[in-house]
Amino acid sequence: WNEAKVITSIQVAKGLRMEIRRNETDTSSVLVCAHRRIVGEILSSRCESRLALGQIWLAMMDGEAGVDSAPELAETHLRLGAVYEAAGGNEPSLRAYQRAAQLDPKSVAVARGLERMR
Repeated sequence: WNEAKVITSIQVAKGLRMEIRRNETDTSSVLVCAHRRIVGEILSSRCESRLALGQIWLAMMDGEAGVDSAPELAETHLRLGAVYEAAGGNEPSLRAYQRAAQLDPKSVAVARGLERMR
């Protein structure tokens, strides 16, 4: 989990630098967006870890909070879909995977999740 958090933070930092360069006049809104993304990614990563440990309820709480924080990231929806799938919720899982597919149509992991739901 720590390694995933570090990698995610590095990716967000790179994206943040690019956004600040594009929007140098409005740095504060860029920082707020970056903070939301970081929080969403961290919660989503923790969701994945908790799911691996069998802590379904805690994973679901983190997954939902991750999607609330960063709804524009396909990875947050993908991980939440995996939690719903593990909990036996096929309909919410399918919705989460479909949203992930809208955000990242080329993702192999999303395609696999959708395939399992059909």
